[in-house]
Amino acid sequence: MAKKVAVWENRATVTAKFEKILPGVIDRVAKVQLDGAKLIADTAKGWAPTATGRYRASLRGDTLANNPGKGRRSPVASQTTDPNATGVYGNYIWRFLEFGTQHMPAQPHIQPAYRAKRPGIKRRMASAVNRAVRKAIKGAG
Repeated sequence: MAKKVAVWENRATVTAKFEKILPGVIDRVAKVQLDGAKLIADTAKGWAPTATGRYRASLRGDTLANNPGKGRRSPVASQTTDPNATGVYGNYIWRFLEFGTQHMPAQPHIQPAYRAKRPGIKRRMASAVNRAVRKAIKGAG
């Protein structure tokens, strides 16, 4: 009996097929992703340390495309083929504040903000896909 091999398609192919089935869904989800990143950044600002205020002011939600070179240390972030990849960006000291150092305790604010806002963002993304499905069904009927 011959073994079956799964054929993996690249992101561009899958996205094109998805867009053909549900026109506009990628743009809708991308908008929700960006809004979610901004929401997480705003929440993290409220929980961030306030020694000078400059770090807090530097936190923002944005796309990876608008922040070239910011993900170069992360192989996943720098090699993504997702044009809508989003994240929370800030001064380089974020990792020292978030995780601490041998001289300073951790002051987590980004991960807790993400965990707090994740359920709402997931609901909004599902809602965007559902609206696209309803629109496609309405157009086909």
